[in-house]
Formats: sequence, C-alpha cells, structure tokens
Amino acid sequence: MAAPTLVFLALSFLFLSLAHAEDGYFVVGALSQYTTNGVATPALTGSTIEFTAVDDPAEHGLLVFLSPDMQSDLKSVMDSRCAIEIDTGCFQGVQDVLEAATV
Repeated sequence: MAAPTLVFLALSFLFLSLAHAEDGYFVVGALSQYTTNGVATPALTGSTIEFTAVDDPAEHGLLVFLSPDMQSDLKSVMDSRCAIEIDTGCFQGVQDVLEAATV
C-alpha cells in the first residue's frame, strides 16, 4: 500500500474516532508533550502535509506538519461544516481537504 494511502487511512481513522466520540471534547493532554525533538519546522507552501520521524517511529512517533494553507483550509471547512454538528457533511469536507493535499 502506498505511503499516501496509509497516511490518508490513518488521518481518516483519527477523524472518525473524534467525530463519533460521545463527549463534546477530545483531550490530547498537556501540549508540552508534543515536541519536534529538535526537528525544525519545515517551510511548506501550498496545501501540504509533511510526515517525518526522528529515529524509530514505533518508539518516538511521527511528526506531522501542516502548511499554513492547509491549516487555513481545514479551519475554514471545520468552521463552516462542523460548527453545529459533526456529521457526514463535516467528515466529507475534511476528507476532501486532506485528499487534495500534497503529501
């Protein structure tokens, strides 16, 4: 399976998990736990998602960077289609933005 397909499936699973949660909140813990481990934030342009890892991804996880355009596109879709209810329209809007990204 190609890497972009795996990335899309992982992001879709995460979104579906969040979309169908019973609570109105998703707790991600303390923001201090999310670091780039010394990896500089890349200068991304366009609608881009970049995945990278430091050492062993199984042990240290992946780093995911969204370009400013991608952040703006996702925020716009979520503000317009997910603000009232997280439904299939919300999911489809987020999925469309993610599928259109350059990975």
